[in-house]
Amino acid sequence: MNINSIFFKLKLYLIIGGLAILLMGLRDMYVDTTSAINYNNTQNNNLSWGTVVEGELPLNYGIFSKKTTKIETNEYSTLSYLIPIATDHFSSLDVRNKELQSQLNKQYNDYVNAQNSSEIVTIPSVHFRGIVRPMRDNTIRRIKRYLISSGTDASEIENRLVSYQIYCKEFSNWLNTIIFGSALFLIGIVFSIIQYRDNKKPSK
Repeated sequence: MNINSIFFKLKLYLIIGGLAILLMGLRDMYVDTTSAINYNNTQNNNLSWGTVVEGELPLNYGIFSKKTTKIETNEYSTLSYLIPIATDHFSSLDVRNKELQSQLNKQYNDYVNAQNSSEIVTIPSVHFRGIVRPMRDNTIRRIKRYLISSGTDASEIENRLVSYQIYCKEFSNWLNTIIFGSALFLIGIVFSIIQYRDNKKPSK
């Protein structure tokens, strides 16, 4: 592999990677700064793709899916929680924020203890902010398996499952993400210009 080939791949990684990070930063800025719909006032299917939702989650029905992404030596886990939404319906809350995951895990444990206790147990609500995405087919399948395994009737699931899910992460770091993505993208562009000028020079 010659130096030009290595240089070409490097600038390609910088441009594409920088652009992807920049777009993620812009998405996080949108979620962090846009006025949100109150979760507690949502109707069954009045949320469309890109809507920002915020509110107090009164309870959750546990984790039905886990996805782990490895970037270099770091691992990031997205946990999908089954949550109540609108009027007696279900949705998925996909959470990458570790602090929020910890709060939701405790809330679920409190919910299970309340179900098994003869006394009245208070379940603390959990605050969240996220962006609406269309419900994926594989998410629907996992929710169905999870609910059927707990004894829920399959026909009941069809009637109570909404067509969207909510994605949550730490959105407030959007400025750093935008700066980092922009820097990588611009470095890639500068490398492209340098290589273009070198290629245009007449050979001696």
